[in-house]
Amino acid sequence: MVKRLLIGSLLLILIPAFAAAQEGKRDPYDGGDKYGEIRPYQITSVKRIAVKETGKWSESRSSSDETQQDCAAFRPRDTDVREFFHRARRVSFSKYLNDLDASRCYAAGEIFFENGDRGTWVIDAGRRGVLTLSDGINLYFFCTKCRAKVFYEY
Repeated sequence: MVKRLLIGSLLLILIPAFAAAQEGKRDPYDGGDKYGEIRPYQITSVKRIAVKETGKWSESRSSSDETQQDCAAFRPRDTDVREFFHRARRVSFSKYLNDLDASRCYAAGEIFFENGDRGTWVIDAGRRGVLTLSDGINLYFFCTKCRAKVFYEY
């Protein structure tokens, strides 16, 4: 009985402390107090693009009526992805999540920059993209000027 009380008291102290520590780790640009702002980061020229997955369908990315068969046609090439990152403008996490139409169809891969930075990317057929740098930082994009026919019309 005493052990249970001691353990219970310890948990009452540790759980809020752990939650506060996790809250302190929240990225201010990814759901934190700056989620409506664009993260400051200077992107350099792309050295190499690697397309790893195309024609993918996600059940959770959107509430659109796209089917897996629809998404099979979304097959951007490395030149399309290079154009995306060249022409796309950066947007905030809030705009990416709340204001832009998402697509269930996506492609994913890796990107390498001239300055040595690298990361993984996911681009959907609706012209939205997220780049996750090797240090875990997320950068969000939207491309109204992309001309590749794989993207939905804008």
